[in-house]
Amino acid sequence: MKLRIKDNSIRIRLNQTEVTELSGGAVLRSKTVFSPVSQFQYSLVPWELDVFNAHIEGDELTVNMPIEKIQRWLESDETGFEFAQKNGETVPLTIIVEKDFACLNPRDNEADNFPNPEEGKMIC
Repeated sequence: MKLRIKDNSIRIRLNQTEVTELSGGAVLRSKTVFSPVSQFQYSLVPWELDVFNAHIEGDELTVNMPIEKIQRWLESDETGFEFAQKNGETVPLTIIVEKDFACLNPRDNEADNFPNPEEGKMIC
């Protein structure tokens, strides 16, 4: 699971195994340890509600996703989900959760990424 934060948006990318686990109801969790007393953790949590929700508490960012949509997503060609969450500011928080596609220029450790839909196409 990869996390990218830029301004008022959060993007999370998942490989094939992670999407399969999430669709089966598993909570996905990752963390970055800064020191023995400081870490940051982020989680994707499937839930029964039909809404997306993101919140941060302490040192953990949690994104809740509707399990029914996750299960349909696994079998589809959809890249992912994007939703805006009201936050009391002019610009809402944008949350994007998407499949992690292999790069067109191969890199190490991409064996479990989704095949890139652009692979093999001629670019003029």
